[in-house]
Amino acid sequence: MRDPGSETGELAQANGRTSGGSRRQALARTRAFSKRLFEQGSVANGRLVVVTFLFVGVACLFGIDELRAYMPIGIDLEIPLRAVSHWAIGGPAYPPSAMLVQSGPDLPYLYPPFLLPLLSPIAALPRDVVTGVWLILGLLGAAWTCRRLAMPWPAIPLVLAWPPFAEGLITGNIQILSFAAFAALLCEPAGGTFRQRAFVPARDALNGVLAGAVGVLKVAQLLTVPYLARRRPWAAAIGIVAMAVLAAATLPLTGLDIYRDYLAQLKRAADP
Repeated sequence: MRDPGSETGELAQANGRTSGGSRRQALARTRAFSKRLFEQGSVANGRLVVVTFLFVGVACLFGIDELRAYMPIGIDLEIPLRAVSHWAIGGPAYPPSAMLVQSGPDLPYLYPPFLLPLLSPIAALPRDVVTGVWLILGLLGAAWTCRRLAMPWPAIPLVLAWPPFAEGLITGNIQILSFAAFAALLCEPAGGTFRQRAFVPARDALNGVLAGAVGVLKVAQLLTVPYLARRRPWAAAIGIVAMAVLAAATLPLTGLDIYRDYLAQLKRAADP
């Protein structure tokens, strides 16, 4: 006759093996699900992306009113237009006193002097019309950039509501179009995603102009030119020449002294 104690022990061991096996199976299932969840292209990952986009996008949409409360519409366009108006009547475009302004349309103008004569005719137009057209252009440029990066149409409104995009769209910041030039230079859609563009000789002129356009108004963003120069030196040279021609063509209207004022203002801006 078997010892009841030994039967109890065997039963406990069997239960332990069953419990241990269940835990291992549960752990394996959890690991497999986590792998599918974060594996790009899987169904689970696609659902995660959709849910994340919806959650973040809706949160951003609710935050747009807050952005508008402390960021006046079109303010980043009004700043250069106001500087152009001062310059057109003989006033300084880069007054040192502008560095004391903390907010509003009288913030310092920090774009290159060659932009002044180009914007002068625009500054004479009705401001509401100019601002409206500029904001629409920024919105179209932002949407085009999203498509260039292979974002699906339903996701684009949520992406544009994301503060780094929404802030630029509300204030009319040139960075929206600079980013569009950046995407046009380096990226192209391919099979539902995007890939880096190949720099072919037939597009040297286009690529050079795009590389220059990324940083033509903000020198710190001209890294696209040396990046292109490593791959297509002639294309980078075209971009540099295009910027030089633009500056030279406006030099009779701006003169050289204003470039010293420009560099001095940049130095003041870099030394708060």
